Amino acid sequence: MARNIIHYFIFAPAVYVLTVMWWIPEGEKYVPGIVIISLLARIFSTAQKESGSLRFSVENSKEYLFLIFATWLVVVYGAFVYFLNGDSWTELRALLAMAIYVLAIRGLLVTERLFKGLLVLSGVGFFLLTWGLYVTGYSRVGGFINPIPYATALAAVLIMVFVVALFDRGEKNKVAFYVLGVGLLSALFMTQTRGVILPVLALMFFLLSIRILDSKRKWQGIFALIGVTIAFSGLGIMISGDRISQTAVELESIAEGDQSGSIGLRLQMWVSAIEVWRHSPLVGNGNAHADVLAEMYKAGDVSQELFEFSPSHYHNQYLDFLVKKGALGLFIWLLFLVAFVIYVSRSGAGPVVWGGLSIIAVYVLAGLTDVPFRHPASIYMFFSILLISVAGSSRKVASRFAHARR
Repeated sequence: MARNIIHYFIFAPAVYVLTVMWWIPEGEKYVPGIVIISLLARIFSTAQKESGSLRFSVENSKEYLFLIFATWLVVVYGAFVYFLNGDSWTELRALLAMAIYVLAIRGLLVTERLFKGLLVLSGVGFFLLTWGLYVTGYSRVGGFINPIPYATALAAVLIMVFVVALFDRGEKNKVAFYVLGVGLLSALFMTQTRGVILPVLALMFFLLSIRILDSKRKWQGIFALIGVTIAFSGLGIMISGDRISQTAVELESIAEGDQSGSIGLRLQMWVSAIEVWRHSPLVGNGNAHADVLAEMYKAGDVSQELFEFSPSHYHNQYLDFLVKKGALGLFIWLLFLVAFVIYVSRSGAGPVVWGGLSIIAVYVLAGLTDVPFRHPASIYMFFSILLISVAGSSRKVASRFAHARR
């Protein structure tokens, strides 16, 4: 019994990130402490055999070792930039916590039932919290954090729920996960985060199309896809109508030369980011980017709106890495993404491959307009849901998803 409890402590950080963290103001602050508890539990755990819903194997695959290496390389280089030029401590702390968790959770295997239960619990939690805030007067829901990282994390859960609905072999499970997926999509619209909603919709239609092509009943699937498109469009317009109107107004203002709106400021940041990066192209500027931007303003190269906005980041993950960590930092981060792509794609379970790669794609595409790997909450979600998804569908687990042809 005591040994079982130790095993569940190892699992605790992922459970917390997927569920409780979003209901607590500044809930992400507690993750590093829970990770340390998880690491200590793993150190004291000597189990190698099945124990309840948790099992362990010795994970020495080249893919996992590459993931460990790439994750710690990101952390070590981030620490180098932090001590050299200053940088975000919250980002570095989050990445360090997850690098430790990658070691602690190494070889963790969970049953399909436990994985699905956690996914349902997470999805229902996001649905209730988002709708609860929405009906109490929040026009743009962001939980207890910024709406953009909240939307990114919600999207990760939505995508995995949708994949289970598409590929699960149980008809009752399909219906339940489809209903939960529609509920989470409505919640995603309430965040009004354009840079996340559009990639998610594109990926959902792509996954649905793949499933239809893999089915014997293609025409029925095509009609279903048309119906889903109409329904999703109506849902989006109903919930995000004001945001759509605001976007049209901002685009019209940009056409008239006014770039003071949200989209206009992003365009200015992207242009100025390249000029700031040139001051330290290899290792980046760290927090000194603000001083470089101020010098550019004095020289007339930056508008007053952008100078007064004083961006802490450049609303583009790739440009932000270039500015803060240089070309070397961007290369290391891309290597880290490649490591996760390889690890997920060789997990041995078709549905989790589709879901995991789609989650990575959401983060990569969201990075075009924001910095999901700068916000601790979205960093924790990225690691937790991918690691647990693979652990819950490993080839070493007897009970696994079946990619059944319909």
